[in-house]
Amino acid sequence: IIISCKYNYDMIQFNQITDIKEIHKANKVHIQTELKEKNPIIVHNLLSNYDSLKHISIESLNKSEPGYIIKDNQKLIALDKFITSDQMFIHNNTSMISEFNLESDLNTCSDYFHDKLSCNIKHYLSIYKGNHSISCNKNKHNVTLLHQIYNQSIIYLINPKHTEDIKGKSTEEIKKWSSKLMLDSGQILYIPTEWFYFYETKDTSIIVTTMSDNYFTCIFNTLR
Repeated sequence: IIISCKYNYDMIQFNQITDIKEIHKANKVHIQTELKEKNPIIVHNLLSNYDSLKHISIESLNKSEPGYIIKDNQKLIALDKFITSDQMFIHNNTSMISEFNLESDLNTCSDYFHDKLSCNIKHYLSIYKGNHSISCNKNKHNVTLLHQIYNQSIIYLINPKHTEDIKGKSTEEIKKWSSKLMLDSGQILYIPTEWFYFYETKDTSIIVTTMSDNYFTCIFNTLR
């Protein structure tokens, strides 16, 4: 119990200074060192190491599985509708990860951010066509990653020190407390625990979100 409390306490501590780091030549030692600073991190040139992740587009997914039907909550959506439609989206879908055989490479790629205690690793695929704004979320996990698989997304990050400032406000209202960045294809964004984030898309965008806990924090993260 004491060890669990220590891990949970350390996890929710945050850096008061907003400093977005960039890593251009990814290696696990460098990334693990930067994680200790509890700053957002953009990692370049890591997704390109995985063939199943670097060539994904709506067209390539449709070509690999013609007639594929997306199971999205209680809805069934034909994947080829994304090709002809100007305005569609699938948000945080889990079944497509396994059905398109993406899980293995995502696990290997995400391992740069994990340690021996990491568990409860989950990946979610989102496809957006047209203009979309995703509501503000708080990272309640040890690790949250945004993998920009295709095209670009506009990301807004908010330091937890602004928690009271943004409470009850719309995403437009809280932009003045956020750090805005463009996440390009092939980049991975690490979002520290307790940070708030939301994003917008202006065209076609494919994003994979990875979330994970560790053995001492998973119960706390699930309940809070």
